[in-house]
Amino acid sequence: MLRRPRLRDLFVRLRAFYGEYIAHHLRDPDEVAELVASLAARPRRRLRHPVGTDAWIKLALHALLPWPAYGRLARRLIGLRP
Repeated sequence: MLRRPRLRDLFVRLRAFYGEYIAHHLRDPDEVAELVASLAARPRRRLRHPVGTDAWIKLALHALLPWPAYGRLARRLIGLRP
């Protein structure tokens, strides 16, 4: 019972973070749709095609940092832990 207010607070913080993130950092949906359509038409496909600076930064951090450090950084950026 005591955990529910904490989960509610986490949900509110995550929703606020992603709302702001989506509004200010994601690419134009039409640009992404055009890229997806052109990639789907290619005979040879890769599993991932990062679009935008944020996607490339995430991939670089994933490659450079050990998983625990990446997880701590992500939680800190989202505001889940100090």
